[in-house]
Amino acid sequence: MIKKIFLLTFMAIGMTACSKSDDTPTNSGDNNKLLGTWVGTVEVIAEKPAQQSKVSELFKQSYGALLGSPESNYQTYTVRVVFNEKRLNITNKEGQYSFQDIAYSTLGDKIVDDEKKQPLATYSIEDNRLLAENTDFFYLITDTNLDNLTNAEEYLKEFAQLDTTAPDYTEKLIELQLKYGLAYKYKYKYNLVRQ
Repeated sequence: MIKKIFLLTFMAIGMTACSKSDDTPTNSGDNNKLLGTWVGTVEVIAEKPAQQSKVSELFKQSYGALLGSPESNYQTYTVRVVFNEKRLNITNKEGQYSFQDIAYSTLGDKIVDDEKKQPLATYSIEDNRLLAENTDFFYLITDTNLDNLTNAEEYLKEFAQLDTTAPDYTEKLIELQLKYGLAYKYKYKYNLVRQ
């Protein structure tokens, strides 16, 4: 039963961005420098260096067959990022699987999510290379097994008290999982070349 509850939790959250809107104004300005197709690597960076091997292992389990390679120890993946005038789309290298498709704009050295009105990443363009890094962290669920959790009963008690219909359910669940060490924070670092 515990495994089923945790698996449902994992499916409900997946990978969710952790930041909240800060009402950053978007800029209808010049996205021209980003326009086009960029291909290269994205590196998965754990918030805490001591957790890097666990985060890499979890990504290997989730995305290894699709994106990873044994040579990179599944910490680095190849992606394609396509910017048009209003949207950006991140896919696997072949463009078969879409991981993110959002309306964006630029504001200084930041790429901004127009819908959430918050920065997604800082970026720079050097020669023909786009370097970018997420401005905030995402959450990654560790696994679906509570057997190794020393205070599983306390977690389940708090979990049962969550209102699954509340608008802030996802945020409360993430807070709970971080509190009990059932989730990690990570972000991406991109190194792309214009195609």
